[in-house]
Amino acid sequence: MIEPVKVNLIGLARDLNLPPESVEAVVNLLNDENPIPFIARFRKDLTGNMNEEQIRLIAARYADQKSFAERKAAMLRILESKGLLTPDLEKKIRSARNSRRLADVYSPYKQPKQSLAAAAREKGLQPLADAILSGDAADLQAAAAPYVNAEKEIAAADDALKFAGYIISEQFSLLPELRQTAREIFERTGKITSQKAEEKKPAEAQDVPPAETPKAEQAAPEENPEQAAPTESSAAETKTESPAAEAAATTAAPAAAPVRAKSAQAKKRRKERKKESAAEQRRQRDEKLYSDYFDFSGDLRSCPGYRILALNRGLNERRLKVRLVADTDEIKKEAKAALIPAGHANAAFLEACLDDALARLLIPQIEREVRREAVENAKKQALGVYAKNTRNLLLQKPLFRRRVLAVAPGFRFGCKLAALDEFGNFLGDETVFITGSAERKKRAVAKIAELIERYKITVIAIGNGTGCREAESLIAAMISEKFPDADIAYTIVNEAGASAYSSGPLSAQELPHQSALTRCAISIGRRLQDPLNELVKIDPANMGVGIYQHDMKPKDLKDTLTEVVASAVNFVGVDLNTATSAILRYVSGLNQLTAKRIADYRRQNGPFRSRRELMNVPGFGTASFTHAAGFLKIRDGVEPLDATWIHPESYELAEKILDKIGFSKDDLRNSVKHAELTAKLDRLDPKTAAEELGAGLSTVADIFEQLKRPGRDPREGLPAPIFKKGVMKIENLEPGMELMGTVLNVVDFGAFVDIGLHNPGLVHISRMGERYVRDAHQRLSVGDIVKVWVVAAAIQRERISLSMLAPGQPRRAPDRGRRGKLKEGESSDESANPPRRPRRRPRPAEGVPGEQTAGAPRSESGRGRRPPRRESAPRGEENAAPHSERRRFEGVGPQSRDRRERGPRQPRSMNFVSKIEKKDTLSQEMREGKEPLRSFSDLARLFSEKAEEEKNPPKESTE
Repeated sequence: MIEPVKVNLIGLARDLNLPPESVEAVVNLLNDENPIPFIARFRKDLTGNMNEEQIRLIAARYADQKSFAERKAAMLRILESKGLLTPDLEKKIRSARNSRRLADVYSPYKQPKQSLAAAAREKGLQPLADAILSGDAADLQAAAAPYVNAEKEIAAADDALKFAGYIISEQFSLLPELRQTAREIFERTGKITSQKAEEKKPAEAQDVPPAETPKAEQAAPEENPEQAAPTESSAAETKTESPAAEAAATTAAPAAAPVRAKSAQAKKRRKERKKESAAEQRRQRDEKLYSDYFDFSGDLRSCPGYRILALNRGLNERRLKVRLVADTDEIKKEAKAALIPAGHANAAFLEACLDDALARLLIPQIEREVRREAVENAKKQALGVYAKNTRNLLLQKPLFRRRVLAVAPGFRFGCKLAALDEFGNFLGDETVFITGSAERKKRAVAKIAELIERYKITVIAIGNGTGCREAESLIAAMISEKFPDADIAYTIVNEAGASAYSSGPLSAQELPHQSALTRCAISIGRRLQDPLNELVKIDPANMGVGIYQHDMKPKDLKDTLTEVVASAVNFVGVDLNTATSAILRYVSGLNQLTAKRIADYRRQNGPFRSRRELMNVPGFGTASFTHAAGFLKIRDGVEPLDATWIHPESYELAEKILDKIGFSKDDLRNSVKHAELTAKLDRLDPKTAAEELGAGLSTVADIFEQLKRPGRDPREGLPAPIFKKGVMKIENLEPGMELMGTVLNVVDFGAFVDIGLHNPGLVHISRMGERYVRDAHQRLSVGDIVKVWVVAAAIQRERISLSMLAPGQPRRAPDRGRRGKLKEGESSDESANPPRRPRRRPRPAEGVPGEQTAGAPRSESGRGRRPPRRESAPRGEENAAPHSERRRFEGVGPQSRDRRERGPRQPRSMNFVSKIEKKDTLSQEMREGKEPLRSFSDLARLFSEKAEEEKNPPKESTE
């Protein structure tokens, strides 16, 4: 009986660098089907105050490890049923740390596919292959002669040896250690290259004989009554026709055929011209998108994810040819040293089999595997970028208590205007045209001004779609002409996904009496008033805040972005009496059905008066109430604590805390008493209160915070949108011009900033700070308001380069610490790319250790380059064996005693002499304070010398 494979939670905690007890608590809560937002907010005392990101990481890793353990158990059951399971094999499977290692261990025992080696085994040549491997077949021709069989298509001994070689090649290619070695070499030395794919030339149009080209000409002779032999019926029919009809038939038939032929030829020419035009458009598009990759080569390890995705897309569209090349000579050298011992009787034959195994089987498989893994990692990285940007977009600061005029720009059907009150309710709409004659624009200005005066509008929200800049110019001119002294301004709103929402069923349900254009304008205005409440109605994949999101699996994208939206909704919280079902379904513990039931109950019975009333909603059980109640807020209800984010299960604890300081929960609604309550809470230590009340410190601290600021919106401290009254053109930009902008998108190589033009400007990652910025997301987020300076503006290409560094601002050199690495949170100004790893130093020549090897570069400080780190062996049970045993490939191959053993590793050449002389000596000027010290080591040496002098003062001279 096989023991079950369990998930190692201690190893999981060690990999994540988290406390094991906290990881175990999180796993237990997840197994009890508690939502992650609920665990992160209301179970902090159990999890050790873990945040939501850490809990999601634990949940994802635990799910992967659980699936991995189930896969191991399935393999063990299959091998046991086949009688192939040995203690050593079981140990290897259980100790496999990743799916690649597990697949390598299991691959020799999989059901064989139809291959050359499988065909050779069917011919009965496995014993011959085993004899060649063991070295028993000294004379290959003599050993292969008994296997000659004409019925099995083995005509000669050479054919038998060829088929046996196929078996040996496959066995070599399936060795787990050889595959792991090849994979490590590919990952270390791999270079990804791409070239332009050759376009297939269309087949030249061939001239068709006149008798075959038009079908009408083929049928005409058969229909001609003069050439066809008439039957009795046809003759009778002919006689009944009038002479005029007969004459028309005889004249029309010959004339119609050339006309149809010309029409067919013209249609064919139009189709060919259309194909040529489409091909030219594709060529121009490819030149624009993939021109940088028509002759590209780069290291796989340093290739950024967005570049790998671009190469992969070009490969899928057959515009690029992509290859991954590595040092195959090193792979062959390692394999030959381990599999073919010196002096083997069949060394030459085995070497040929090894070459075949590498070239035909192993290297192509490893290349595809490493490339596939690189693409998957790039997709995960792009998905993380999209998730971060989506969360930041959802958590933008809302614009409360302002009436908005929303503008959905357009040319053909005009601009749709929609007026909204302070709560997003629709007031009225109009349609204006922003292009055309001066009279037409004048009428548009008059209509816009009329709506502003009628509904007392103070803010105008313009969508950033087609016609945005033309609408902006018109509205800016209108404000300066009609309302020069009024407090009226406009802002640009990202309308990505608004058109899809306006034509969807949700908008039709919310606004049944409005047109699709009006719904689109209303959505744009509500995005400015409350971004979270409006953006949850839109498919997150259509928000346009990432790159290459369409290259990802739709299910992975949907699941990840759904988690992001739910996280943002639960982070802010929801007003139970005003929230729509679209946002309620993202609340912890709720789904689309329960959200609809809550909205229906509220519509039938009026506003909720307390959280406990949720239990009256049909289908709303105790578990749903526990998980959801803490995220649903009720203003002016019968329970004052319902207006806070305190969970109902902690109401008793909150009342005890209020009693302790001499207040009641009703005092939360009295502004004067609430100020006194806040002052007393500031003087009370949460840790002391938690010990006295026997409660968790995290829970007590959260209650303190909520009692001080009940129901506070966490978005209050964010910057407001940028409002403008004038318009800017790209021709007005000059290098060094200072501007304020809104971050629209953050990607791996920089950030796109809206500065009020048709196209956003790009702040490259090299211009984000005084030092090198490794991750743009650590510096900027979507929705941030930033100050930028213009670097350059390409008017023809409509590209704008921006910088977050003021012109002339000095850039500091990176602080790399003692080992040449950047300190945590530090950045460098060397380049836009991270610093490369130091090159490997050549091995020192045979001679005195410590001598600087010729050819090894030296730094300015006199230190040699850092020696390369020793490659670690694959994790697993082989780590317990000596290094020489780990390097031996197991499975097949001769295990001879006269295997070539590796000699002792040469001592590393490290020249410490100049370093000690330079660093550990103090000049007389340093001792006297006339010259500054170079480091803390110099200061320590100075103190030690002074202490030594005080302990052993110099003897006075007697002369």
